[in-house]
Amino acid sequence: MEQRMRIALTEVNCVLENSEDEVLTKIPNKFKEYLNANMDKEFTPSFIPGLAIFAQPISMEAKELLKLVYRDFLATEDERKILIQKEEKILNTNAEQEQNKKIQTAQVNVFEKKEERPKENEPIKNLQLIKVEEKWYKKLFRRLKKLVNGTKI
Repeated sequence: MEQRMRIALTEVNCVLENSEDEVLTKIPNKFKEYLNANMDKEFTPSFIPGLAIFAQPISMEAKELLKLVYRDFLATEDERKILIQKEEKILNTNAEQEQNKKIQTAQVNVFEKKEERPKENEPIKNLQLIKVEEKWYKKLFRRLKKLVNGTKI
């Protein structure tokens, strides 16, 4: 398990230890055992008694875990249904946004200009002959060579 998650579990455990007995009785012992087994024993969270839970100086992971604890163990059935519906809406909008980004990038890639390469058996268009002029010193050297060898220039 990642260190960030272990620290978040420690912070959640600290918040639960400082909460009221009514709250603790609603949370299953198996979850408490999981927290104790996986939390970071060396980390000491900075919990301020009397301060609201989400005003506490705890990590975002711990806040998310506390939201899940509330939804799964402390909320009434009606509240739980409403919270689940809200989460599903958020997940659906995130998935739609992700899908839209993929579509937009695909559309951009479609309209990018690609280099046209001739196919193997296809004749090449717009070919022109280029006259390559010989450099003056190469021309002179060639003529001198012919003169030395005795051929006509």
